[in-house]
Amino acid sequence: MSTTYPLPRQTREITLTATAGQTVFGPVPFILFDAADLAVFVKSAAAQSFTELDPATVTAAPASPATVFPATFTVTLSTARAAGDTVKIKGSRLGSRTTNVTRAGIIQSVPLETELDRQVATEQELRRDVDELQNSIPVDAEGIYADMIVARNAAQTAAGDATTQATNAAASAAAAAESAAAIGAGAGVILFPTAAAAIAASITATRLRIEDEDAQATYVYDPGTSSAATITIANGRKYRNAEKVLTPKMFGAIGDGVADDTAALLALAAEINWRGGSRVEFGDSKTYKVWGTVPANGASLMALSNIKKTRMNFNGSTIAVPINFATNAITLYLMPLTNVEDVHIDHPNFVQTAYNAVDSAKGCQGIYIADASRGIEIHDYTQNGGVSGLSVVRFARNRARDIFMTGDFQNVYYPAVFQRNGDQVDVRYKARGAGRAYFAYNVRQHTAIVDSQQDGPFDDCLLKVYANNTESNAENTLSDIDLRYINVGRATAVNPGGSLIRIAMDQFTATPAPGYIRNIKIVLDVDTGAPGQPAVIATGKTLNNGSSDTVARGHVISNIEISGYINAGAQSTSCMELFTNNGSSTTGDFSGDTVEGITFRNLSQYGATAPFNINAACIDRGLRFENVYVEGAVGLGTLPQKLLDVSDNVTLGAIRSFNEVGTPGIAGYAAYRRLPNGGLEIWGLTTAAASTNTAVAFPVAFTAVPTITCSSTAGGTPSPVNAVSAATSGFSINNPGGSAVVVAWRASGYI
Repeated sequence: MSTTYPLPRQTREITLTATAGQTVFGPVPFILFDAADLAVFVKSAAAQSFTELDPATVTAAPASPATVFPATFTVTLSTARAAGDTVKIKGSRLGSRTTNVTRAGIIQSVPLETELDRQVATEQELRRDVDELQNSIPVDAEGIYADMIVARNAAQTAAGDATTQATNAAASAAAAAESAAAIGAGAGVILFPTAAAAIAASITATRLRIEDEDAQATYVYDPGTSSAATITIANGRKYRNAEKVLTPKMFGAIGDGVADDTAALLALAAEINWRGGSRVEFGDSKTYKVWGTVPANGASLMALSNIKKTRMNFNGSTIAVPINFATNAITLYLMPLTNVEDVHIDHPNFVQTAYNAVDSAKGCQGIYIADASRGIEIHDYTQNGGVSGLSVVRFARNRARDIFMTGDFQNVYYPAVFQRNGDQVDVRYKARGAGRAYFAYNVRQHTAIVDSQQDGPFDDCLLKVYANNTESNAENTLSDIDLRYINVGRATAVNPGGSLIRIAMDQFTATPAPGYIRNIKIVLDVDTGAPGQPAVIATGKTLNNGSSDTVARGHVISNIEISGYINAGAQSTSCMELFTNNGSSTTGDFSGDTVEGITFRNLSQYGATAPFNINAACIDRGLRFENVYVEGAVGLGTLPQKLLDVSDNVTLGAIRSFNEVGTPGIAGYAAYRRLPNGGLEIWGLTTAAASTNTAVAFPVAFTAVPTITCSSTAGGTPSPVNAVSAATSGFSINNPGGSAVVVAWRASGYI
């Protein structure tokens, strides 16, 4: 197969600096197929542009050990060069040549492959020359010609000053005329090897180009520019960067992990803001050290605001912060985004190199989104150390939305936190060493996949409403949250004081207000570990001072669904503590608030010593179990005749659905299921007093008297009990025996 011979950025060309009297240059690292396929340009140290040498004064020869072309090669000039002269050697193959690749009518592989290589070289050189031609056209990032740019910026700069306006208009006209004259005369871009060389020059061209690797850029003359990507040369003329793709090196970044690149990244961010958005490519696998000198508290690095259509690729590079926050108690912001739109960030990596304690009070905030930002995608985000990874906060009434993030966080207190802001969010990430892996309050429409180990002493995932009496009911709402929580073993280095997941109603202000939590779906994949661990899921209700709230506030909790797998192992504390008030893992009294639609579906909880507790007295309607198995003890409170909705395949301690083997229920409770014919079947357990009738009230009213059956087994002997006085609202159990017995009853009918 054919082989290509590319060179980075400048395909099939090389630039060399001559020593005094030098005539031979090379070996040149790209392949030459013929001695005539060559162009050589020279420029003295004092010259501003290159001059092509007469081919008759240039000789190319295969580099040793090769003796014939194709091969790498050396170039010999007939005239010796002075010290500091620049020699540019370029491949310049003629595409019109022909080659015979057959012999006796048979295609020969070696000549064919060589010719294919030649064609590839021709294509590479053509691509190179087209790129150079494009770079010689004086356009900016929006494709506006130089004279239009100059006129535009001159007018903008002079908006409030007539004298400045006249001066800049004259300069604009002169620059436009100069540009036209230069193009008409065939003058191209003035080339400089480095930015320093360009700054030291005194030229009057309308455009120049810096050839430094990774910082290559075309600059256009623009006297009125306020761009951060501007160089001012020795004669005072300003040239603005016209590249569509920005790099940190264009602004002076080194990226070696030693030099301080703070100023370069600040300038890069300023240019992105000035343009209203841009494409940014960081260097490959660079380390940009920032804040080598400790800044003021609250300082920002790459603060972007009011930009659109921005693509930023870190290309394996890292922003490293060497500050020891243990002795510098400050908070810094690496990339704040305010009111931005359509921003994509790929592979960002932030590292605190001198402080990785899990700390919520000091350190770096990573990507910090504020106000009405939208359309933000962050792919493969990694961070080690810091107060937060992805933060979405609200300072004004406008809300951010449409945010996507994947990531991996180590020793970050809040890997993802949404504080009254951030709707329509999709996040998927791994957190280790986190203080609180996922924190969302007063937000809507989240899909979150969180892989964590609860390394902090608090609730690992907190879903809550901060009720604020100065805001509307809509603002005091948490809704439509789908959380898939993975925890394959709680961290052994800490003894968590909080649950894995807490659903909470807390007061933000001293004057209480109602809150609304609805449409929450939680899927668990959890191995909880050792005895003494707190609950997997708990609820809470507190005042703004953190104390338990036992007063009805008008809160509404509606439509909560919990499913998945829990291996409680040897855990001896409760796995579920919902709407209880035990003073430790759960707080508050929900009995005066509205709680409805609590569903456990496709849930398995293993661990014989881990209880499952729900204060069913707080649930107004709709406590449902579908395909649920709980190995440990189940506590549902003490409310008699509480309606439970139990489908098939349910085991909740002593509660069994109809198709499960075992005791049919708990005394004082009733369960029901829908029948295929649209009817309802209710069952329960009731203790029937001896030698009398015991009344049983149905938890729902039937439209007609249902079919009722009763049975009881005392000491292994069936007891002769009967249903009497049947009505749509209930019936009585007749027990003719001399001892009280527990009776299992069923009623089938329509409601």
